[in-house]
Amino acid sequence: MAPKETHTTARPVRIPKEDWDAFGALVGDRERSRLIREFIAWYLRRPKATLPKRPDAAIHRSDGKVVAVEVKSTHRPPGH
Repeated sequence: MAPKETHTTARPVRIPKEDWDAFGALVGDRERSRLIREFIAWYLRRPKATLPKRPDAAIHRSDGKVVAVEVKSTHRPPGH
């Protein structure tokens, strides 16, 4: 059976569990792939691709792990 044309091939990527979990906590489990694709398109300078917006700040536990986002400002540096 031919693969569906609407899906891309899954790519294994090695990312530390704590980073993957914190990323999911900040963006939502179902948004991680979209943000990674947006970053790659921007990095490759695809037409109209923009750098994905990231949280302005994060709240960390005493062990240093990210647990939530605290938005302090909507300002983005020039070029981002």
